[in-house]
Amino acid sequence: MPHADTERLTIEEAATRLNTSTRYVADLIEKRTLATCTEHGAPWVLASSLEQYKQQDDACRRAAADELTSLAREMGL
Repeated sequence: MPHADTERLTIEEAATRLNTSTRYVADLIEKRTLATCTEHGAPWVLASSLEQYKQQDDACRRAAADELTSLAREMGL
């Protein structure tokens, strides 16, 4: 298995790992949220960039869930 720094994924593979659509991954690429390289005219997502994005997204989701839990407790729910 290639090292994460050099591992490359197709847009479809990246979408599968994120459990999302290829259009969403394409949008992330367009916004330069995900790092890519081009080989033979096709874009490849760098696995290390995808992993970094997943970690940041997971942290934001956890923080939002924690905030909702805190608000629910304050409201006595």
